[in-house]
Amino acid sequence: MVDIFQIMNSRLNTCLLSIEENLKSFWNDRVLHQHYTDHGMNHSFRIKQILTKLLEEFPDALNEYEKFILLGAALLHDIGMQFPSYSKIELKAQYSLEELERIRKNHHLASFQIIKDSISPKTNFSLGLETCKDFINEIAIVSRNHRGIKLNTISKSSIAGMLIRRRLLSALLRLADELDSDFRRVNMDVLNMYNLPPLSKFHWWSHHYVESIMIDKGHIIVYFRFPVSFKQDQKWVSIFQQKTIESLRSTFLETYDILDENKIRLYREIKIGNTRFTSEGEVFDIPNDLRQFITEKIINSQEKIENASNRISMEFYLDGIPYSNEINAIQFLEKIAEKLDGEDYESAAVLIEKSKTEIHSAKDRLVLLQMAGVCYFNLGKYDLSEIYLKEILELSTKSNLRNIYNQIVTRVSSASNNNLGLMKLHKGEFTKALEFFEKSIEECNTIKNLDGKAIAIDNKGVVLQRLGLLDDALKCHFDANKIYKINKRKFGGAKSFGNIANVYLMQNNLDEAIKYSRKAMKLFTDLGNKSGEAEELQTIGIIHNQKRNFKEALKNFAQSYKLFNAIGFKRGILVTKHNIAGILLEEGRYESSLRILNKILLESQKIENMDQVVSVITSIGDVYYRKRNIRTALDYYERSLEMINYANYNVTKKIYFNISLLYAELNIIEKAQEFFELLLEKYPEDADICSNYALFLFSKLNNISDAEIYFEKAIKLDPKNQNNHLNYASMLLSVGKSEGISILQSTTFTSKDAELNKLLELEKSLYLFLHESQEDPNVDYLVNIKTLLEKGYISQGMDFSRNIEQAIRSGHKYKEILDILGEVISGEMSIDALETFEIWQKVETKI
Repeated sequence: MVDIFQIMNSRLNTCLLSIEENLKSFWNDRVLHQHYTDHGMNHSFRIKQILTKLLEEFPDALNEYEKFILLGAALLHDIGMQFPSYSKIELKAQYSLEELERIRKNHHLASFQIIKDSISPKTNFSLGLETCKDFINEIAIVSRNHRGIKLNTISKSSIAGMLIRRRLLSALLRLADELDSDFRRVNMDVLNMYNLPPLSKFHWWSHHYVESIMIDKGHIIVYFRFPVSFKQDQKWVSIFQQKTIESLRSTFLETYDILDENKIRLYREIKIGNTRFTSEGEVFDIPNDLRQFITEKIINSQEKIENASNRISMEFYLDGIPYSNEINAIQFLEKIAEKLDGEDYESAAVLIEKSKTEIHSAKDRLVLLQMAGVCYFNLGKYDLSEIYLKEILELSTKSNLRNIYNQIVTRVSSASNNNLGLMKLHKGEFTKALEFFEKSIEECNTIKNLDGKAIAIDNKGVVLQRLGLLDDALKCHFDANKIYKINKRKFGGAKSFGNIANVYLMQNNLDEAIKYSRKAMKLFTDLGNKSGEAEELQTIGIIHNQKRNFKEALKNFAQSYKLFNAIGFKRGILVTKHNIAGILLEEGRYESSLRILNKILLESQKIENMDQVVSVITSIGDVYYRKRNIRTALDYYERSLEMINYANYNVTKKIYFNISLLYAELNIIEKAQEFFELLLEKYPEDADICSNYALFLFSKLNNISDAEIYFEKAIKLDPKNQNNHLNYASMLLSVGKSEGISILQSTTFTSKDAELNKLLELEKSLYLFLHESQEDPNVDYLVNIKTLLEKGYISQGMDFSRNIEQAIRSGHKYKEILDILGEVISGEMSIDALETFEIWQKVETKI
């Protein structure tokens, strides 16, 4: 077999022998302190064996000087462990655990300086480097670089015209040092003497369970041995295997590309070889404190953190937080995850900013960036959230990271695409949102991540809701719900039920909406999920609002606001305030509604929640419309129109619709016509638009024939909408077409809104009184009108003049009362104005 490290230069061979002889006095004769990890001569010899296996397929990879420097560094890289003074710790018989940890943490820097100082006349020790002083700087640099230093910052050098690839030598030493991680590396008898924290124990017990790490023709294979007790509970096997593989991957990630570019080719996948369960007493079982740590920090916390990510349909957890080698990183990430799990986003944000300079490894940084994206999204800081999420996608494109962590990087990329889709959704950029969700679904399919796929499908359904594709949206939510059910994901099921309820609400199917919202509410309550409960309280409040049960709606919104406020969910708070302002508008409390809406507008603009901004501006327009301040209302609707790209389906339709009506009311007929045509182009199958266009054609253009066409289309599209039947009959009767009578007689008002039914009944009674028989009008219709008026029902703002004029022209028996009657019913005059008419007095007597 060829000796990979054969060196022909006798001076360099002599120097290596001298280094070995001098090191014996440090590691064998006078160990300055007892450490539980082997950093001595045996460790160095094992590193040489590992380097030989790494390079056996590449015998010409290094020149002779590089081989010498690498072997010298392999012997000397841990010498800093034997010089406490270089870590500013005085020499003494016994060292505390904290002092040992400081020595270990700084030993690579100490090694660098010790190697350089070893030939100084001022020092009283020798490392055997006197005959090869010209190589000292290179050996010191490579020794220092075996840990801590970023390899991509290291430059090349040369000695006597021979190239020295410091980066390659440092990468080889670093990888070989990490691959010496089997049971021989840790002295368990010494380890058990110290009261180590469980996090450190986890690292060293993982070494204890590695039987060997083999390098076979470029393949890295890890063989494990475990206590026989682990055979009955395989989760412990999986946990320690993941810990070891993660540690190796982390170093492999730092070194792989450097080796590859120097034509030292290794397989990317680290394999797990045979696992052996030992005889009792052959290996140590884990102590109780480590068992408890792993149970709390890994087994229990993974489910908690996963549920926390699901709560808002955003993902931030990756397997492996507890497996990192960086103690600071683990502690920060676990604290942040705990705050996110408790929905304490303000505290999480503080920790995220503190941890940014403490977390360096690419894998740990991916986790941090995911958490930051989620945290700032919930705080309503969308731009900041988007910066972090896009950084993830940029990081995930790096070939070395994807090569080593392909499965994990694809998962984090799919999660980030999903999260960015949510970002675009809440900014009102629906086409972009769909693109991100589709990409997320595609990546989830690649790695068979069903949970991530369900989240993205559910979110895609929300976008389709906003675009008005309600049947497609419903299919997405039911598809997501099936996956959640199969995978037993209670939270996901609750979220999809809530989304199903929202679609039914948009379809005005209030019974199905409240059924699914209550299903979602029960699951969220069982899970103790405050944000989910708050969202369903919103939905239930909206349903009560639509039923005009304002008291119950306000009660639900107040409960929702309290929950959102408790968790600091800015977006939820603003939506709740908006809904409360809507109720105040319905109750006629215009100034209170305006006050709230203007505050929401400012807050929404600050956090650039653009779909909320356009929705609030539209609502302010609604208030002025109700106040009959037509010009101001139109100004606000036109402001909304300028931001139409950010508006959801319902808001977009409402903006065009209200602008059409206002232009018609202001008799700006060409503009009204233009917007009605836009509406019909965008929403040709919308019954409301068809019926209102019919009214416009009739009232403003006197186009009876086209108005009939659109009324009939509206009734065909929505046969249950009795208001359309009533308006159609009214138009026909106003132009002397008696078929309107049969339409009225066959129309009954069965809406779930009892108040609306009474108003429609009032108008129907008027039309029948006016037109059914002018020569002998049925006074019972007048009785019904009288009863409803005395109960306070009026059809505010309605114009009955054309029907009244037609009835008078046809010779109505009681023509003298008709004008006043029309103005009383439309709210223009008091009911007292009718007391002077004899027929009204007779009706009263009859009652």
